Amino acid sequence: MRYPFAIAPFAILASLLVPLRVSACDCPYGGAPCKAFATTPVIFSGRVTKISQIAIKLDSGDVYQERIVTFDVRHRYRGPENDAVTQVVTGFGGGDCGYDFRTGRDYLVYAFPDPPTGKLYTGICQRTRPLSEAADDLEYFSKKDDPDHGAGIECWIEELSRDKNNITNMLGPLKQMTLTIRGTKKRWTVSTGEDGRFRLWGLAPGRYRVTPNFSPKFVSMSRTVDLKSGSCEELGFLATPPRHKSSR
Repeated sequence: MRYPFAIAPFAILASLLVPLRVSACDCPYGGAPCKAFATTPVIFSGRVTKISQIAIKLDSGDVYQERIVTFDVRHRYRGPENDAVTQVVTGFGGGDCGYDFRTGRDYLVYAFPDPPTGKLYTGICQRTRPLSEAADDLEYFSKKDDPDHGAGIECWIEELSRDKNNITNMLGPLKQMTLTIRGTKKRWTVSTGEDGRFRLWGLAPGRYRVTPNFSPKFVSMSRTVDLKSGSCEELGFLATPPRHKSSR
């Protein structure tokens, strides 16, 4: 089973991509398409034509099984351009973070080099998904090289509750919450959608301050980001009620 790593710069991943074994899979959020694209060395779409098994032997002598998935590649968004057929290693699902590919279906695959097999690896900790669910990714790929697309800010907001003992619990996405984004020369007001997220692109390089327009029921907060040409930043906010004062 594999260690569920978070999306991180490829220079770091290159030294860490070895199959460490753990007892369960607990994936952090894989990041917005703009972030995942920047940190994933191989991205392609294709149809699964075959699923088989592969035995991998560790230096300790232990042997474990993984699945090897063969794709008929339809489009490459990042990585080598010369292979019409690509094989990707993944786990069986559950505790090993493997992705549940199905033969005959189309997927968008985010993959990393897999040193033990000399192939590629992907799992549920990456943005790999059915192609029918990859509209946000495909939109970003189609616009990322357009100078007019500019830089971008993407954001999510989750709402918390707080009980009388000041213990907080996650309630879910905070929808229809407005945020103010201030640049050096301009200001924008945006709102989160039903999923608690928003995207603002077409921004010039520079510094921007992002402030959710919370009511007094939540603690106020803001974040500042510096954007480079064509880059993006993804921010997360927790809408948190103020702490209750302890009574004596």
